[in-house]
Amino acid sequence: MNSSFIDFKNYLSNERYASPVTITKYNYEIGMLIYFLNDHLAINEINDVKTTHLRQYLEFIKTKYNYLPTSISNKIAVIKSFF
Repeated sequence: MNSSFIDFKNYLSNERYASPVTITKYNYEIGMLIYFLNDHLAINEINDVKTTHLRQYLEFIKTKYNYLPTSISNKIAVIKSFF
């Protein structure tokens, strides 16, 4: 999964010309997702990730961190961009 993460960071800077702030935000969000997938679901390959896993992640962060719907929407946008 790490190679996909590196490819995504390169895409953000080299193709989307994202600002450093955006890149930092996206890196943080995708890093949290990857940590959850690895730690909670034992998923280590990007091809093994299913929609249900992403829903579990969103429910987990919504419950644990009590995020508002707008924050969840932002996280969904980052996840969509990654996948």
